[in-house]
Amino acid sequence: MQFPLQRLIVTFLILISASMLGTGQDSLLIHQLKQSHNLQTLMKPDSSGIGFSRWKRKDIIRSTALPLVTQFNDLKINGPGSLKVEKNITVSGNGSILLESPTSLAVKNPTNRSYATSEMIRPLDNENLDSYNRINVWVKLDAPGFYSAFVGITLYNQGKHISPTPGRFEGQHFISVYPGQWQQIIWEIPDIYRDKVTGISVSIMLGGLPEGASDSFKLYIDKLSIDVVSSELSRGFDLRKNSIAYCYSGYYSGARKQAQVQNVDDPHFQLLNENGKVAFEGMGKKPENGFMLLDFSPLADELQLTVAGMMRLILLREPEILQEELFQCSRWHKRLNLLILIFMPGSSMQPAGV
Repeated sequence: MQFPLQRLIVTFLILISASMLGTGQDSLLIHQLKQSHNLQTLMKPDSSGIGFSRWKRKDIIRSTALPLVTQFNDLKINGPGSLKVEKNITVSGNGSILLESPTSLAVKNPTNRSYATSEMIRPLDNENLDSYNRINVWVKLDAPGFYSAFVGITLYNQGKHISPTPGRFEGQHFISVYPGQWQQIIWEIPDIYRDKVTGISVSIMLGGLPEGASDSFKLYIDKLSIDVVSSELSRGFDLRKNSIAYCYSGYYSGARKQAQVQNVDDPHFQLLNENGKVAFEGMGKKPENGFMLLDFSPLADELQLTVAGMMRLILLREPEILQEELFQCSRWHKRLNLLILIFMPGSSMQPAGV
């Protein structure tokens, strides 16, 4: 008998939900399933766990403001539009820069992606910004009749490597901005060339004029700064503090089963069953770069588990790994502080990571 794919997915989620209710695991997933009536209705937006929320919470190690209002005479305009100082509409309290532009032109640019881009450039004197890794700015869009518009940040570098890369998007960052509210734009730049920076710009894309909408954009720009933070991992393979990397899709029965941690001194680890008893323990191996390899391949052959039996991976002498806050902020990023295995009998994929 064949079932629609959606019914199979919902059935699988209900099974997971029922098993988790029995063991008290993953209250957030249970809440989401209930709120959506098992994926039948839209859930209320929740931005608490998204990347941008995490970026805003980061400690700023060092920050340098790039004044706009007091340096107004140095600012440059590129593309259609004009610049002026706006003293009353400001998030910093020191005034903002108003970038005004039409929403469209008579002819689109050759890429056919938009009519043009209106851009405010804040010049810099061939500055070496290698010690900084984030650009931070606030904008507010006034655009009656528009749901959103694309606003971009560009870093201009004239060093060994030119940025933005001609014909490509390297050195640029675009996001959707929504009218009527101040919106913070955060762009981490650990991999952007910035040894000889001539300017940082904020721009708006002229995407056309919907029927009944305003024929002009007003973009207020304020609080431009360059910061030093603990940047996101973008190259190679490193783990965030107190995180565990494991096979997110699960492990086949009889196959190799491993996980990795990083910068942990004690190699002794344990697997605990749902009753808190030790089901497996071993010694991690240190290959290189501060990693520790945890191998629990014999696990499936040694244990007979009931449906949806829960197991957790913990590290001895590392109690902070069990903090609920750490678990919540990383579990959807394939790096869990707790390793949860769900065993479904009768399936070739015995344990599955959630």
